[in-house]
Amino acid sequence: MDISSRSGFVHHDNPYLTALLVIGSSFFNIIILNLIIAVYGNEYDKVEHDSPLLFQHSRARNCVMYTLTCDVFSWRGRAFQLLLYAAATLLQVVSVCARSSECVFSCVHAPSSRVLPES
Repeated sequence: MDISSRSGFVHHDNPYLTALLVIGSSFFNIIILNLIIAVYGNEYDKVEHDSPLLFQHSRARNCVMYTLTCDVFSWRGRAFQLLLYAAATLLQVVSVCARSSECVFSCVHAPSSRVLPES
């Protein structure tokens, strides 16, 4: 009884089929990788100018979530926990207002582009 790996397996090498398989696989993988790179490039270009704002928003969200976990300060009593809830709510409202009126703040702090008349 022959139990080798080639027993009962008839293999005919076809170099054309092998070449077609290698070329087709390479072509397909190159196209897929180029599409993935293009999608990531476009998304990066869209988000690049918003990255400081996104960072500050994530930072504010983490600060609020940390403040909302009042278990850290549970030894201070119920009144202190209510104060923390009020502070967290205030921070959340301020962050939402700042996010919605971002262009107002940027216009106020932007240098004036008006030309003053010469005397």
